[in-house]
Amino acid sequence: MENRERYFYGRKEKLKSRKVIGELFSKGFRFSHMPYRVYCLPTASGLQAAIGASTNNLKKATDRNRVKRLM
Repeated sequence: MENRERYFYGRKEKLKSRKVIGELFSKGFRFSHMPYRVYCLPTASGLQAAIGASTNNLKKATDRNRVKRLM
């Protein structure tokens, strides 16, 4: 069995505040590569990012969530 290293976001890295998320969408930049849309906001402490998945290509919410989880 392979020993895979797991990557995950810690508590401090997650975007929780509506204010911070709103700032990410309003002041940040975005780019798309189907079926993903990535929103980024450079800050003093690093880069904040959010990932979205298109409903045009992935009709089921479970598929969209899986794609975002695998990112």
